[in-house]
Amino acid sequence: MKARFLFKMPTVHDYKAKLKRSRIDEVEYVVDRSVHMKYEDFIRLSNHLLEDNNYIIHNKNDMYVDTKGVWHVMLFFAFRADRILLVNANGFNYCRYVAVLENKGERVEFRSDHSYRLKKKIKGNE
Repeated sequence: MKARFLFKMPTVHDYKAKLKRSRIDEVEYVVDRSVHMKYEDFIRLSNHLLEDNNYIIHNKNDMYVDTKGVWHVMLFFAFRADRILLVNANGFNYCRYVAVLENKGERVEFRSDHSYRLKKKIKGNE
């Protein structure tokens, strides 16, 4: 899979704005770790990408670019969010490189039996 990673973006909104103004090449990536967060924690991370993060601190050695140029990243998500964050800390304690993938109105829905349905279409204001 491919994504556009940007360097040292303070927030997701800054990422989106710079992506619109710049021509950034997509790079191949592999998700080595995924982190499910509470919605509120995910929003906080999205708005404070340059702050140290405990998940990143404990897994920063697992994020790197291999000899074939493939980025090994962490994926951060929340069930109610309509985006995911791909992060490569490059040995640092924060989101040094980040890519934001929008879910285009599709959300992950948590079900009471601890399973979930992916990409449930959201219609209107449901």
